[in-house]
Amino acid sequence: MNAIDDTERETLLITGASSGLGYAIAAEALKRGHRVVGTARNIEKAAIGHPEFIQAGGKWLQIDLTDQDTQNVVGEVFERENVTVLINNAGYGLYRALEYMRFAEPTTTVV
Repeated sequence: MNAIDDTERETLLITGASSGLGYAIAAEALKRGHRVVGTARNIEKAAIGHPEFIQAGGKWLQIDLTDQDTQNVVGEVFERENVTVLINNAGYGLYRALEYMRFAEPTTTVV
């Protein structure tokens, strides 16, 4: 694999980058020479689980997609880090029958 030059380098913001598919995408992007900002609800846990992420140049951003201020935080990161690619991978599940949920639950969990 050839190294990319600065004109081809992207800055990716990857939500849910602390595990699973999000982490696999983040690791591959770093390996290819891109800049990565990975989000996690708990960046201490993410950093302990994946020390190689920071060693490869990745940055962790602690956000919780259910937090009302998330949109503002992400907007600031887009500007500060010059994000060129968003991979919106984070997920949140409600694991019970719909009839047992409060009316607002399904709509308030989507940010």
